[in-house]
Amino acid sequence: GAVDVEVEMELERVIPVIRRLREVSDIPISIDTRNAKVAKAAIEAGADIINDVSGGLHDPLMLPTVASLQVPIILMHMRGTPQTMQTMTNYDDVVTDVANRGGGRTPLVTGVGSREGVY
Repeated sequence: GAVDVEVEMELERVIPVIRRLREVSDIPISIDTRNAKVAKAAIEAGADIINDVSGGLHDPLMLPTVASLQVPIILMHMRGTPQTMQTMTNYDDVVTDVANRGGGRTPLVTGVGSREGVY
């Protein structure tokens, strides 16, 4: 499993790359993060989309941050933590189980004011 990266280290790793990519290209940029502070800084640096691998569950500020930024968010599915998720792969019906866990997130995102889109 993956080891958690501190927010400041995540910022140091991704923000310069996003800035450089934006200087040379207008291709859409997605930031994969569970942290609202990183999401905000990435959008300000030139990213277009937030991809939250925790489905908006890790950081309680993520959904309000997305709403204030008015950008699209992709809410992913993850069981457990990055350290344990690879061992939690047994499902009765993967499509139904994932839909039941994540399908209710859209009203939460739109409820905090995000108008751009939830995917």
